Amino acid sequence: MSTSPKPEFVYTTYIRTTPEKLWAALTTDDVVPRYWFGNVVKSSWGQGDAVQSFDKDDGTLDWDGEVLESTPPSKLVFTFRVEGVPEKASQVTYLIEAAEAVEFGPTGDAVKFTVIHEDFATDSQIIHGVSRGWPGILSNLKTMLESETGTPLGLMWKPPAE
Repeated sequence: MSTSPKPEFVYTTYIRTTPEKLWAALTTDDVVPRYWFGNVVKSSWGQGDAVQSFDKDDGTLDWDGEVLESTPPSKLVFTFRVEGVPEKASQVTYLIEAAEAVEFGPTGDAVKFTVIHEDFATDSQIIHGVSRGWPGILSNLKTMLESETGTPLGLMWKPPAE
């Protein structure tokens, strides 16, 4: 009997910023609401620390989790459990890498940012929400960080060297 793969969400974008500035935007309590639809996400972001997100309108707990790995400014892993939904916690991984010039030509300060949201329950209700939510959050984050520089990323694809 074969088993079907567990659903997951993976999103990669390139942002004109530095790994340190992206890390700060992801982990600074008063910055997160600027791109996370106004919601507040609180944590100290150390391994074992709690993570909690509160609704911007009524302050109720939206989701919570625990930091599983924190390696500034390159990797952050935490669990994600939605309040009131009887599913096990899923897992979110942020990977932050310097954008390689060989991929897109000279980019100056740019990062490759990948969000992996995985380990959902087999018949997850949550994956449908995060599949709509993450693109908006990450688009807001990219716009916020790049508006600080006033310069678009200007990516140009280069074929791999043979």
